[in-house]
Amino acid sequence: MFKAELEVPRLILCRRLKTLGYPQEGDGWYWVEILEYGKISNWHLIFPSEKPEEYAYVIGDKINNVIKAPTIGELGAWLPKKAIKEDIVYFLRMEKESIYYETLCLLLDPYLIRFVNDTEANLRATMLIWLIENKYFKFK
Repeated sequence: MFKAELEVPRLILCRRLKTLGYPQEGDGWYWVEILEYGKISNWHLIFPSEKPEEYAYVIGDKINNVIKAPTIGELGAWLPKKAIKEDIVYFLRMEKESIYYETLCLLLDPYLIRFVNDTEANLRATMLIWLIENKYFKFK
């Protein structure tokens, strides 16, 4: 059974990607914050075929915020397979072991950075955020 929550990163990661410059336009999934009944603000994961304005009208009052929720495939398109910056080489490898996903980032000095998360989407978003924050990559 398809679960969108497994295909896109959680809200906090999508919010961080947005602040780092992840493109916010185009088709796909979105986290939408809706002020329901004029008082309670809730986040909903919607697909753009559901127009955010129409969706808000059906369940509440108004949209406060919209954040793109990239899919596993969209995140994979941004993640470099191999890149070199100064003396550092990193690569992406995914393995599903029991209940978590693991990505390895190899640095030449013999450091190894390991990213662990509960879904592949969260894992890819976490690694992309790390690469951007450490200036190995930026959105164009």
